[in-house]
Amino acid sequence: MTEDAKPLDEVMTIQEVADYLKLTRQTVYKLLKNGDLKAFKIGRSIRILRSEIKRFIQEKMNSS
Repeated sequence: MTEDAKPLDEVMTIQEVADYLKLTRQTVYKLLKNGDLKAFKIGRSIRILRSEIKRFIQEKMNSS
């Protein structure tokens, strides 16, 4: 890897995000539906980037 290359974001499943944030899968789906979290689909599978989770947490901390 060169100095200019950045490592790829880790891709997380709904269950991994739920476990990471100590939420239920249903709550993660609600956050996605409300637009609080952004995700992408690969086939029928939904995936979320770890950087998106970090952005979400930072946004929630700043709004408190």
